[in-house]
Amino acid sequence: MTTWEKIRIILPSISAILISVMGVWVGNNYTRAIKEREIQGKFVEIAVDILREPPQKEKWDLRTWATEIINRYSGVQLSESTKTDLIEKIPLTVGVRTFCGRVADQSGTPIADAKIYVKTGEGIMFSCLTDAFGTFCFHITMADPDRIVKINVTKEGFYAYESELVLSQVAKQSIVMMKKITH
Repeated sequence: MTTWEKIRIILPSISAILISVMGVWVGNNYTRAIKEREIQGKFVEIAVDILREPPQKEKWDLRTWATEIINRYSGVQLSESTKTDLIEKIPLTVGVRTFCGRVADQSGTPIADAKIYVKTGEGIMFSCLTDAFGTFCFHITMADPDRIVKINVTKEGFYAYESELVLSQVAKQSIVMMKKITH
């Protein structure tokens, strides 16, 4: 048997072993990267929790650490002025929810120029008009996700619509059906 014939016989076995070793190595690195990203995500959660508290001078070092964690692990870099504001002046708000919807009559026909109001006990947080297709969209900052809000929809010739809900449960999309006033 020639050297080339021996290599041709042994080469598939060596290739199989190398492919197996490479598969284990790639899988191990992938698993390690996922675990590392999970740990980074936990650190970002801790940092956000720290920054949600109102700033106090005696906690500036901790808040500085929290902004550094966000810069390092969140994928979003904070500007120097934003870092300073978060450390010294402003608590991080919980987030922003988007509320989009459509206003239509009972037959499904869009209602243009309906007035949408989002109210709290202190007054109106937001108001807008529906477009020609009866759609509307607005963003609510959720400093207090358990806050109760009222959504009112009014349009001449229709009965007013009102709904009360917890801010954190505001739907991403909603359809408001309004009933026409008939005489």
